Amino acid sequence: MLQRSMQVLLFSTILTVTSVSAQNSFLKEDNQIDKLEQTLQNNNQPNQIHSNYKSGQRVEGFIGCQLCKLGVSEIDKLFTSTSAVDILEKVATLICADFVMTTNSTVCHGAVKEMGDIIVPVIAQSILSPDYFCSEFLTQCSNSSYYIFEADQFVSDLLKTKPDSIKDNEYLNNLYNSIQGSQRKTLKVVQIADPHVDFAYAVGADAQCNMPLCCRAENGFPTEPSRQAEQWGSYLCDIPPTVLEHMLNFVRTDVQPDLLLWTGDNSPHNVWENSNSEVANATTNITKMIKQAFKGSNITVYPIIGNHDTWPVNVQDFDFANSNIQINAIAESWIEWLDSETLTNFAKFGYYSQVLKLKDGRVFPNTKVIAINTQACNNQNWELIKNRYDPGNEIEWLQAELASIEQMKGQAIIIAHIPTNGDCVHGWGHRFRGLMERYQHIVRFSLFGHTHDDSFSISQSIMDSKNIGINIVAGSMTSYQNMNPSFTVIEIDEELMIPLNIQTYYFNISQANLGKPEWKVLHDFTQYYGLKNLSPDSLFQLALSIRNNEQLSDLYEWNKGRQYGNPTKCDAQCRLKAYCDIVSTEYFQQQTCKGRPTYDFLKDPATALINLLVNPWLKKGPSEAIIQ
Repeated sequence: MLQRSMQVLLFSTILTVTSVSAQNSFLKEDNQIDKLEQTLQNNNQPNQIHSNYKSGQRVEGFIGCQLCKLGVSEIDKLFTSTSAVDILEKVATLICADFVMTTNSTVCHGAVKEMGDIIVPVIAQSILSPDYFCSEFLTQCSNSSYYIFEADQFVSDLLKTKPDSIKDNEYLNNLYNSIQGSQRKTLKVVQIADPHVDFAYAVGADAQCNMPLCCRAENGFPTEPSRQAEQWGSYLCDIPPTVLEHMLNFVRTDVQPDLLLWTGDNSPHNVWENSNSEVANATTNITKMIKQAFKGSNITVYPIIGNHDTWPVNVQDFDFANSNIQINAIAESWIEWLDSETLTNFAKFGYYSQVLKLKDGRVFPNTKVIAINTQACNNQNWELIKNRYDPGNEIEWLQAELASIEQMKGQAIIIAHIPTNGDCVHGWGHRFRGLMERYQHIVRFSLFGHTHDDSFSISQSIMDSKNIGINIVAGSMTSYQNMNPSFTVIEIDEELMIPLNIQTYYFNISQANLGKPEWKVLHDFTQYYGLKNLSPDSLFQLALSIRNNEQLSDLYEWNKGRQYGNPTKCDAQCRLKAYCDIVSTEYFQQQTCKGRPTYDFLKDPATALINLLVNPWLKKGPSEAIIQ
């Protein structure tokens, strides 16, 4: 994607410039030694320096540590200077113009500027801060005040508290077996994901422009009919508002669900030129459309944000609560749907939990909807480089929330945006996976979006790889790129809150533009794939079939895009990828399944780099005085 390419380009440029700066700074070392020794002699403190020596320091004593900090401080000043930032952005823009997907100069300039304004200060405040760089990166200062928190240790300690009743890792499978063949009272849930509504979509505009997103007035209005954006959308563009409006009306009149779960990504893909207000308005405008369409109905709505719902795209700083412009604006527009206490919690960092209450008056006091903000694990969120310990305290909060539900013998439904097996960093994702195993009897299923693919995955236990959880990944509402818009209908057991069946509805854009706009069932999941139920074990058998059966895998891949175009052959490598995507819920687990290195700098340098920079978690404790 454009934003990921820009991040790699900028970071590579930064590393080059920083290396040169480091060489220049440390050429001054002799002068700095003289100055530092004179200062210490004036203060009569050489004995204290010696007494603070600790074995394992790579540079002898206090002088080496201070020299390192002085040198890095010089680099930091140079790096953040206006001239250095300008040079970095110009170099990255030139590289972008030569190698990235567009010949339009405004795209590269906008994307580089947007990412540069984030990456440069983040690196200055984290990696290039003298204290961190010298004590943790170069280990030249022995009295580090940073504490390391390993994901493996967190998970190991967590799983030691597993109740005996779930130690066999069969809880959900047993639950499904206990109701097999019986008539159950159900709730109907609609999930919409990734609407990416383009409120600037212009019928007749160029749908095949030389930019990452087309169908806008700025792209021009060609006379060739084949290039013109059509009424009901175009496959290289985000959807016009009319498609979402048509879908919402269909949901109200024909589907008539009890519940709508909306898993984010609302702004269009013009990420190189959008703004704070445009991104916030995308979510608030869609909120207005949903409220208008469902006015007078009993459809209850629970939403959560995606990576396109903060600005710039993918970026959210978790240093301070209540500081995100988009989240604050969104919270105000969701007053009708969420309790005041829930909104207060959401406004802090963008996540919340609420007892399931329906508009028709039914309340399920032992069931909670837990809405996760996956910006805390987004591998394109460069703020995580400095938010090194549990961004927004979300993992700590989630653990406490699940423990509380366990105490009341309750259950939970999780809604989130980014599936934790893909664009989610290892340190956060592995902890989340541990929580899903520890509380497998609490979390009945999870809903995600983000990939734009209609798919699913299975949570597996860490030590014995048993199938313990169900994750439904909804296809996108947007057609971007080359997909038919869709939404998912999930039938869930009203008592146990487990999914019993899934139906995917889709909107064929080509047929709609010929005068036949309609929503049709793509497939009834259990019937289409011949499943006994949606238990983790049943879904795992389907995963095995997809890996081993080429014809079935061809259909599965075609259905991901809601049967856009014609089916393509899914070869052995394609089938392995599909299988690993299904049976993995954490990035390193997924890489291992595919036979790839966990830090894969060859095939996926951006993901390898961000994982290297944010793992393990670090927390700065009280500073120790270097000289007593």
